[in-house]
Amino acid sequence: MKRNALLLILVSGMIFWSCNDKAESPTAKGEIPYRLDSDQSVIGARVDVSQAGTIFPLFQPNLPSSRVQSVDFKLELLSEVKPPELEGQSLRAANVRITGNLLAISYNFEGSTYLGGIDIVNISQPNSPRLVTQVLFEDGSVSDAYIEGEHLYFAGALDIDQVSGLNSPAIVGKIRLNEASEATDEYSQVDLPSFVGTYTERGFGSYLATSGNSGGGLTILDDQFQRIGFIDLPNARSVSIGDTTAAVLQGEPGRIAVLDENLTLINQFSIAGASNPEAKGQVDYFNSFLAVAGGPDGVLIYNPVEGDLITTLEMKPIDGVADSDIVANGLVADGNTLFMANGASGLYVADLIGNELEILGTFDVNASANGVAVQDELVIIANGTAGTRILKLTKSKPVQEGEIFDIDFATTSRDKLAVKGWVFQSFTQSGNELRGGRYGGPDRNNLLNPEASQKNQIKIPANQLIAVNELKVSIRRDQPYEVYVWLQKKDGTLENLGLSRLADNNTVQNLTFDLKGTENLDYVILGAAPAAGGYGRVFISKVSMSGKY
Repeated sequence: MKRNALLLILVSGMIFWSCNDKAESPTAKGEIPYRLDSDQSVIGARVDVSQAGTIFPLFQPNLPSSRVQSVDFKLELLSEVKPPELEGQSLRAANVRITGNLLAISYNFEGSTYLGGIDIVNISQPNSPRLVTQVLFEDGSVSDAYIEGEHLYFAGALDIDQVSGLNSPAIVGKIRLNEASEATDEYSQVDLPSFVGTYTERGFGSYLATSGNSGGGLTILDDQFQRIGFIDLPNARSVSIGDTTAAVLQGEPGRIAVLDENLTLINQFSIAGASNPEAKGQVDYFNSFLAVAGGPDGVLIYNPVEGDLITTLEMKPIDGVADSDIVANGLVADGNTLFMANGASGLYVADLIGNELEILGTFDVNASANGVAVQDELVIIANGTAGTRILKLTKSKPVQEGEIFDIDFATTSRDKLAVKGWVFQSFTQSGNELRGGRYGGPDRNNLLNPEASQKNQIKIPANQLIAVNELKVSIRRDQPYEVYVWLQKKDGTLENLGLSRLADNNTVQNLTFDLKGTENLDYVILGAAPAAGGYGRVFISKVSMSGKY
């Protein structure tokens, strides 16, 4: 009898370092735990283009009726990769990841059976993809896989009753690829604590692998695939790499562990969601914040430094879909858009409309959405027993002109704007206002140059706007100060719209800047610099902008 592959469980935090652990051999006998097939006459039939051209429209139950027509997203099916069969069972596509022109699709099987696999698919021609290799595990399960350079890396589990040389079922493995990107029998693996390896990633000069259930955590490996460290984080479900930090999602109860570039634990906080046993979960960085696929609790966005919940993207009920099937399994951030794989309820999409981040709706892809990957206009969904769908995304937003946002800092926090891509330099929340840094005359020249200064600026994202017309600011100061606006264009050039000196008192003044209908912008930059002899701060209470979007 094959035994339970369990499925994901994880989190907490002490670090253990060991420089003597070697990369472990596949088994005590040196056997590989998988079989390979790269014969196109056998595996090529799993690529299916018979339904190409099928359109999946965006169903929009979450938007108010007044907003439904403001977006038009469509998915067009280009091709499909049907799941492999093993021992008479059709495997389930659990996750998918993209590296260049190659997909790595992970397969497992629910319940108490160890069966799994990995597909490597070349999507250089997405209308006619090529299944390069299938890797099948008769005594194993795969949770996640990705390609880097000449190797395929994966996290999963092996049946210790059938495969020798393991202390526990959870593993992270590495398979060498040949020049044709075909998997080979050159293989190594590292035994992980707990029942299943849940996710693997490369970051900060190391290979990282999470593993779940009792004793799980984050295993750290060097370039030679040797274990050099372990962080005790029970029920670890996934790991994501940001610019300067890494985040590990833990479950039962839901928690986030934040690590610095040295992979040292620097913060840990509780979160909503990720509370279901043996459930999938994922975390990804989104505009320097953390987006968490929290199961039935939807997608949760957190400040990784302070652990504050910034916003929740809730999944509203859908006719014909049980509430228990509306669960956020996986997600991926692509610029200001979030794609969320939500089980039987399909693929949800959240995007910025003007300045508001909200769920636009869901694509009903007629199958369970377990994982999602995005590259340019391609959206790839791991659809369980339906296999993997390769789709083309087209989106349009009818042009609207008028107010883009009108923000009062008495009711809107800085962090909620930062999630939407706003950048705050020196400005912190202080009651009903944003408080700038305290600067004086010697700082003036630096502060007046947005290319040189990283202080006393607010960078308002404009890359999704058609044109900007007018910026209004309600502001006060405690010493002589001047306010400026620069326009940062998509080609990197900057345009200075000039200075406005604040009146010599501490009352709120309302300033208006003509942005001249400028197009092709990345940011509108609002900044402040002390006037000659001034030494103090500015305080911003309101800001609004109009234009086309």
